[in-house]
Amino acid sequence: MLKPIVLETFVSDRRVAYNNGLTDKTAILYEGSTYMLKPASLDANGMYQSTAVSEFLGSHIYELLGIPAHETLLADYRGRPSVLCKDFLLADGSKDLELFEFRAVASEFSIKNHISSAHPGQREPLTSVLQVLSGSDFLEPVRAGAISRFWQMFVVDSFIENYDRHTGNWGYIYDKGTGEVSLAPVYDCAGSFNPQHGDADLSLLLTKDPKDILYRMDFGYETAAFSGDSPNVKLTLEHVLANIENKGAAEAVVELVPKISDSLSDIFDLVGSIGTLSDTRKEYILTTLQYRFDNILVPAYHMAAERGAANVCREDDTPTLSSLAAGAQLASKGLRPAAGQPANEHGHPSNPAR
Repeated sequence: MLKPIVLETFVSDRRVAYNNGLTDKTAILYEGSTYMLKPASLDANGMYQSTAVSEFLGSHIYELLGIPAHETLLADYRGRPSVLCKDFLLADGSKDLELFEFRAVASEFSIKNHISSAHPGQREPLTSVLQVLSGSDFLEPVRAGAISRFWQMFVVDSFIENYDRHTGNWGYIYDKGTGEVSLAPVYDCAGSFNPQHGDADLSLLLTKDPKDILYRMDFGYETAAFSGDSPNVKLTLEHVLANIENKGAAEAVVELVPKISDSLSDIFDLVGSIGTLSDTRKEYILTTLQYRFDNILVPAYHMAAERGAANVCREDDTPTLSSLAAGAQLASKGLRPAAGQPANEHGHPSNPAR
């Protein structure tokens, strides 16, 4: 069972200052390395949000799929749920590395090309993001990798319910000494798995029809903070594949959906191993992952196959999980399937949460 690192105090690393954004964060030294300490915030009911666990889980799911991600550790700072995120700019002892978030790259591109970017608070149109990825001088040395990584994030964020992948939380590493540009590992997955809602809200959601798990209680069916033609509408992976001719999106689906299928058991084991998660939140996360796989990623895979994406599996290799197998996977964790889910392979309609 995974237990958090207990911190009663810490040694600050004042060589680094992090932009606090919407949450408190500070640089500390832990076991000889620099980490960002991110304690959870309180919700409107005075309960801690589950952002720390979401950050930890999101980054580890990326790693399980072979995508470089922020190294994270669960922590408890004086009773406050927290996460430690290793500073990847200082990991090799270099002092010349700088993080360029995508929004900074986009601003440079917009100014150079006399293009208006989204106003603060507006969602960036996906077409604008793709224009920067394909045309930015800064990204020239890593263009193919940058485009591939963007679509990888889009697919995985769709899977882990990360609605907060905006242009300020992914980017690139610039070496000021050599001028080299490289891809930063994926970071900031704290918006995954509905962290702002407590157990009471999640319990209510779990009583609904399984397809409703795809819907956020107050936001709707969504994936990332990018807009389509309307700035007020976030895009889903299904919408992108159905309405935007983009080979990169289809290739990412074809690459990752089989990997996700093969990794589901390990991902479920990881969720089940976190001792600080309540049974209700575990059930919500497992149910969400299963249904988003079955109802977002598998249909997207079929659409990508129909579009003739490179290296599509043969029909008999198509990664799908039957509803019986889905129920069995949830039952194996000691958690009941959501209302309306078919019985597992042993014929049991549900397993009470322990």
